[in-house]
Amino acid sequence: MIFDNEEKQKINLKRTQLNIYRFYAVNYPFYEMKLHIHDEWEIMYVVRGKCRVTCLTEGEEKTYGLREGGYILIRGGIPHALTVEKACPCRILNLEGRMENTDDTGCMFLLRSEEVFKAFLSDPAKVQKGSDDGSLHNILKALIRELKQSKDFFLTDKNPMLGLLLGQFVLLIARQRMQAKENKSGRSVYSKKAQMFIEENFDREITASEIARAVGISEGYLQRLYKKENGFSMTEEILRLRIEKAKMLLENSTLPIVDIAVNVGFNSRQHFCAMFGRIAGCSPMVWRKQKGNISAFVRYEH
Repeated sequence: MIFDNEEKQKINLKRTQLNIYRFYAVNYPFYEMKLHIHDEWEIMYVVRGKCRVTCLTEGEEKTYGLREGGYILIRGGIPHALTVEKACPCRILNLEGRMENTDDTGCMFLLRSEEVFKAFLSDPAKVQKGSDDGSLHNILKALIRELKQSKDFFLTDKNPMLGLLLGQFVLLIARQRMQAKENKSGRSVYSKKAQMFIEENFDREITASEIARAVGISEGYLQRLYKKENGFSMTEEILRLRIEKAKMLLENSTLPIVDIAVNVGFNSRQHFCAMFGRIAGCSPMVWRKQKGNISAFVRYEH
């Protein structure tokens, strides 16, 4: 956990902010670090390559292997060391900081009602290893850019943008930790990245090969992996998302059906109506009449 019992007595979450004391963005061609210790908690995120992090907890050494998209959160006071092999260069983003009281509400004020955030702070694990789906990396890059530009980077109450980015960063870690615990299917990083790409691009024309390039593995392997881990294909998921968005537009807008078809990624009204009927069990026009706010519509498509 980030706080032990003594720290919890000193920290008021309603008046807490995350203060960053050190940060790095480093390319390591080779690196061997001896075990060292500091009071700040530390997060190491692997952008590319791979490395090993050794931690000493309760007199026992444990080594964690990290690859691209992997990260590790180490609580303050835990001896740890980083190793990067000569044949495997590695780029790492690193933050070191503390949760501290402040007279201002700080960025954590926005998170105090989030149960997943409270659970994250109370997690008894002294070392937490995680796997990112890509969203954490984007926030971390923006956060480090802001830290480089800030004169008082360790005082988030003086930099609203930094405070918001830090709050989002911590909340994303908390949610990813919770999802990892709840994910009984054990989905791979590749499958998660593919899902994120689909959710962000389903309303335009996308192909399996484009998704595979974005994920970084072969098209055939990704298609088999995605179907195995999710129980349905990427094409089926794209179609499902398109129809769900179409339902929402049919129920809550006066857009003509041909415009809705284009809006959700179909090239023709005929194809859209055929797929909608297959999934929803009725035509878009019937769905709108049955589910829509009738008083809001001036006319229906025929």
